[in-house]
Amino acid sequence: MASLEPYTAAHGFTLEELADNRAGKLHPRQVQRHSNAGFGCAVFFIVLAVLVLAGGLGGAAFFYDSLRKPVDRVDMNGVYVLAAAGVFFSLCFVAATIAQFRGVARQRAAYLGAPSVVEGRVAKVVIQQRRMHDRFAYRIEGLEFDVPEAGWKLSENGGRYRVFFVGRDLLSIEPLL
Repeated sequence: MASLEPYTAAHGFTLEELADNRAGKLHPRQVQRHSNAGFGCAVFFIVLAVLVLAGGLGGAAFFYDSLRKPVDRVDMNGVYVLAAAGVFFSLCFVAATIAQFRGVARQRAAYLGAPSVVEGRVAKVVIQQRRMHDRFAYRIEGLEFDVPEAGWKLSENGGRYRVFFVGRDLLSIEPLL
């Protein structure tokens, strides 16, 4: 059998992790690495929600203070629109935060179980994206996994491989004879 070290280096897993995957278990590093994916994005959205709310309400207050008293209806409507826009967009970011936290919770739940395994011929796919780096993926038995470019270059198109995964996350891969 071919050496697995090039595959471990190129795909970002260790021989220990592969051994646990073969035994039907997730290695603790795999759980730690993948179960919190998306948490930072959720925190970013909540901070953005607070900033947008403060900006909208603060902008409305500053605009109101800059107006000559008594304030006419048209100017007051502008104050209301500015404040309402801040609240509306802040609520949009809160909704995005909730959706992101739910995704993190689903990801954590998926990493409480055992890894799934699929064996078969790998089709190498390059998805060329304008203004971004190309995306490299494997398709195997109707499933698609994003992989690092180094791993993609190392693997053989049409070669037989065993892939251990959770959801859409490739955990480890090994060539089959």
